Amino acid sequence: MNTQYFSTLNFNSTQLKTSKIAIALGLALSLPTYSVLAQESETSSQVNDVETIQVTGIRGSLLRSMDTKRSTLAVSDAISAEDIGKFPDTNIAESLQRITGVSIDRSGGEGQFITVRGFGPQFNTVLVNGRIMATENDGREFSFDVISSDIINGAQVFKSPTANMQEGGIGATVNLTTARPFDYDGLVVAGSVEGTYDTLDEDYSPGGSVIVSHSNSDRTLGALASISYSDRSSLREGVTTEGWNNYAETTAYMTDTQEFVTLKDVHIPGSYRIRQVEENRERLNAAVAVQWVPVENVELTLDGLYSDYDVESVTSAFQPFFGSGDFIWVNPVLDENNTMIAFERPGSVLANAVDGIDGTQKNDNIYNENGRPTDTWAVGFNVDWQVNEKFDVAFDLSHSKAESDPGGKPFLSKGYESVENAYFELGSGDLPSYDAGVSTTDPSLVKSHFVGRFGSDIEDEVTEFRIDSNYEFDNAGPLSSMKFGVYAGDREKSRVAYESYLCAYCGYFSDFNDELLSPVDASGFADDASGDFPKHWFKYDVDATLAWLESEDGITAGGQNDAETIQTIRDGLEASNGFAEVPNDQAGYSVKEEVVSAYLDTYFSGDMGELPWEFNVGMRLTRTKTISKGINQEILGVENVVGDSLQQLILSDPMPVKYTHEYTNILPSANFRLDLQDDLIMRLGYSETITRPTMTSLAPSTSINPRVGSEAISGGNPNLEAFESTNYDMTLEWYFSDVSLLAAALFHKEIENFVSTTTRDTEIAGITFKDSRPNNQEEATATGIELAFTHSWDNGFGTQLNYTYVDSSADYSLDNTTDTQFAIEGLSPNSYNIIGFYEKDAISVRLAYNWRDEFLKAISDGSAKGNPITREDYGQLDLSASYELSENLSLYAEGINVLEEDIREYTNYQNRLTSYEYTGARYTVGIRGKL
Repeated sequence: MNTQYFSTLNFNSTQLKTSKIAIALGLALSLPTYSVLAQESETSSQVNDVETIQVTGIRGSLLRSMDTKRSTLAVSDAISAEDIGKFPDTNIAESLQRITGVSIDRSGGEGQFITVRGFGPQFNTVLVNGRIMATENDGREFSFDVISSDIINGAQVFKSPTANMQEGGIGATVNLTTARPFDYDGLVVAGSVEGTYDTLDEDYSPGGSVIVSHSNSDRTLGALASISYSDRSSLREGVTTEGWNNYAETTAYMTDTQEFVTLKDVHIPGSYRIRQVEENRERLNAAVAVQWVPVENVELTLDGLYSDYDVESVTSAFQPFFGSGDFIWVNPVLDENNTMIAFERPGSVLANAVDGIDGTQKNDNIYNENGRPTDTWAVGFNVDWQVNEKFDVAFDLSHSKAESDPGGKPFLSKGYESVENAYFELGSGDLPSYDAGVSTTDPSLVKSHFVGRFGSDIEDEVTEFRIDSNYEFDNAGPLSSMKFGVYAGDREKSRVAYESYLCAYCGYFSDFNDELLSPVDASGFADDASGDFPKHWFKYDVDATLAWLESEDGITAGGQNDAETIQTIRDGLEASNGFAEVPNDQAGYSVKEEVVSAYLDTYFSGDMGELPWEFNVGMRLTRTKTISKGINQEILGVENVVGDSLQQLILSDPMPVKYTHEYTNILPSANFRLDLQDDLIMRLGYSETITRPTMTSLAPSTSINPRVGSEAISGGNPNLEAFESTNYDMTLEWYFSDVSLLAAALFHKEIENFVSTTTRDTEIAGITFKDSRPNNQEEATATGIELAFTHSWDNGFGTQLNYTYVDSSADYSLDNTTDTQFAIEGLSPNSYNIIGFYEKDAISVRLAYNWRDEFLKAISDGSAKGNPITREDYGQLDLSASYELSENLSLYAEGINVLEEDIREYTNYQNRLTSYEYTGARYTVGIRGKL
């Protein structure tokens, strides 16, 4: 096996260290024979003895990232660790968003998903060490917050593929690499200890990491182990309207004329939930790797990764529900779009005084447990055999599994009716206003109402085997090398869904034990946002509440001293084992996917006059087979619940269903690189790529919403085909100094077989349900430009600037009144990064501002309302700084969202708010050392 030598120079010191390492053209791809992705990053001609200057810190990271980008034939970008155990950001996704064309979605203020060139998480293949990693999500989306950046060495984003790459990413293929012992010389120990402060939660959280690596002097045996831990508490504040109802016809009462009037085609919020979400995010990551060279031409690598990521989430909320009662609106005000921007809802005083008003406004105190308790592990074994000087073959076997079991968590609602009329107004401020027309702090008013258990348990397993080979040619004209290989993958994802509720106390009639209530003081809620709404309500101990509701005292209170009602409640509780969690079989599924692929990739090189060029053309053939299993239950009827709009379903006995589907894709690709000058590179790319449908879209599962006025059915389609895209790329890159780059890229994508959701009216048991199912039926194009500028001056200052524009032929239109709408979700037309840094002597400082335009988050909110969800434009400023106390010891600090921006979403028109979320800022201070 070829080896190289290089020298490492710490940028902030004058000490020069020389060491012998395995082939390393960039930390982001530190094992070139480990996977075909790494093979792609090799230059066409390698020299056995190469001296490279490696620096740490911001410049070191940029230098290695540029080297990786420059030497890769395909269109790509890369991020490298600044030092061992030190990624540029504490969150991997936060670092990736600094790349042109990459945007992220956040969860609890942390980056979770990525969008590349306008294509959301499901359209991007994310690999860890060249392998697909099981995820805890319903679909294929990879959650970047599951893995700590402390154990990541680098990341490369491939925007144009070669045939030897794993298929599946229409947007991009992202490869994360963890550290290996042969990356370092001898014994290396590094670690950090830190504390994080959340401004909204006003609490401190600990964190830390350790990495130990050792390899012998001959570099024939090495082992590495790393561990990272964080325990972060946080608070989120927000509001949601639970979607907007479109009433073809509804009734209003005008108090000035004392008349009822009919309103047509009006849009009214489903509710107004004011919530606080307390979260605790505990993450434990561990990674190990062993490398062994038993003979000169064979290298063995065994590695494993484990993540225990437990997000505990408790929501306490006050919510007036606007879909209950007889849907009477009092003194409504409509705008030009028929949005009901202000209205009253009847209190008991008006309802008792006016004939024809039978229902009153209901106000709920909600308690909801949720979370992401996720266990993920992955193990892989790789054999790299250098058969001779010309032929190399690598065998790779891997398995990963992810489990998350938040299903069956309780959702409780205890409430009361309004006395005076309740009042809601959108207003012109940041948030709507609401007056409940009754005290929100009187515990004696609270009634038992609703108990349910919801959520899903997810299990995902992935097993992969691949053989990748590379043959180097001599005296074959322009033909320089040929890669060929095979891949077999087996993935199975299953979901156990919980959608159980027992309407023993539904309605607002049953007295509640007010000793179980405790007050919520949210007086500081959204201080910087205008809007007048309740900031005091009640929460309760869920275990004590359930125990009381199942007790004779609770049953007697619920029956209101009526013997027949008491016995009905008692019988219902006994039959259902109280409020125990009960799986909803027809909402669960199991989808198994078997993939077999083979590829051939040929590489050519030569000179066009005095201009060096490289070219590759290849073909990948892939066969996909899916086996989808589920449970079907027919709706036989519904039963109305007195005092509530939630209907009880009568279902048939469960019946298992199974569907098998197969399809084949032929995926050609070609990439061309021309060195116009030593520092000026042009690239051209053509490829055909696919993205397979999400597991939920393939699942033969069914979810039913039985609420009056919102009756809906949704489910999957096991016969879906893969999305197909034809891609064209062109880039021009000018590397005008070691850490300087000016680049422009053009791209165009033509996508077929896009999946869109079709909604049809279906009458079942005398009730019309909106039945929504996905189908392959749409085409779209996406065209864009990327601009990037990076420069580092001799005085220590530097900057990174980039901008991305994307336009699509598929736009959501309010003028389209058909049942079917189609658009690319997650596409922001404009996005940019502005980064400035200073690094000199012992000081390093970086400020980074990231902004993305508003985008269509979802073409439908998944309810009978079918509302599109648009997220407003968002910009975030982050900062980081470090100070070297010595060569091996430094202090560091980081600020996330220091301007404390909030996230807002709406449907159709900007005043139809659907959600608002505020997380505050997060600050981290720590110390890092290495030996």
